[in-house]
Amino acid sequence: MAEPLLSVRELSVSFETEQGRLVAVDGVSFDVAQGSTVALVGESGCGKSATAHAIMRLLPTPPARIDGGRVLFRGRDLLALSEREMRRCRGAQISIIFQDPNTALNPVYAVGAQLVEALRIHRPLTRRAARREAEELLGRVGFAGAAERFGSFPHELSGGMRQRVLIAIALCCAPALVIADEPTTALDMLTAAQVGALLAELKRERSLSLLLISHDLAMVGQHADRIVVLYAGQVVEQGASADLLADPAHPYTRALLGAVPPDRVRQKRRVRGGLRLAAIGGALPDMHCPPPGCRFAPRCAQAFDRCGEQAPELYQLPRPDHAAVRCLLYEGSGQIAAAVAGAEGGR
Repeated sequence: MAEPLLSVRELSVSFETEQGRLVAVDGVSFDVAQGSTVALVGESGCGKSATAHAIMRLLPTPPARIDGGRVLFRGRDLLALSEREMRRCRGAQISIIFQDPNTALNPVYAVGAQLVEALRIHRPLTRRAARREAEELLGRVGFAGAAERFGSFPHELSGGMRQRVLIAIALCCAPALVIADEPTTALDMLTAAQVGALLAELKRERSLSLLLISHDLAMVGQHADRIVVLYAGQVVEQGASADLLADPAHPYTRALLGAVPPDRVRQKRRVRGGLRLAAIGGALPDMHCPPPGCRFAPRCAQAFDRCGEQAPELYQLPRPDHAAVRCLLYEGSGQIAAAVAGAEGGR
């Protein structure tokens, strides 16, 4: 079995706040195989972006702190690298597409200059050669008249074009892994679909591995090979994309699917001749003091007494895709799989 390109093991991240220590990521484990797309999904505040930024070592310390775990990329623990070694890795081997191009791009530099800077940091190119490659990249990500757009400033571009610039910057040094942190959040549906299709096309062309962070389950279903569902900083379910979406095991995953706009999934609720989304009642727990039992129990329609007292393990389900779920409903259904990602490497 091939070793995974990226292997995250028991990653834990917290932040020091005025109210005390806040747990953002709590023992998260998953793998990204070479050439695959893995999606992290969940509500805002579940720990998706904190996980991505911890992998890239981009969290400000303080207030952030990585409390434990390992992030193995091609067998090397990124958390053990010096900052100088990590700088050589960022962009050249692993890159990230941030969710907000308005803050990710420098407003006082032309987009072409920002591409040239990224190229020359990692590759021994002359300014002229870097400009030529930058123009080619802009053309590849959908800029008509890339040479003319080279000198454009971010505020002169649409939201979709700014996002394409971020994609070009992320790909300019041919990384093996790209982390796309909610790359379509600020875009309208048509532009979001175009950006999603562009990412998928570039992934195939360049044999990339992709870690896709999103709450757009429709897009995830189209592009991801595997899905990892996060809730309150923990993995509550993971498995093959098609199987997980068709037959979700965790009540939270089912609730997420029920909250997707009904024209994009099969589930529909008709009320007075119209359509209503199935909202998830309640809110995420206060992660300054996580509850002792299941963190989803206060919002779960299937919760029973023990759910509020006993924290569930991650259970391996007897399915061919090595699915796993963190729920006491499955306590007798399979073996405890706290390191389930290890069984998935290379899949």
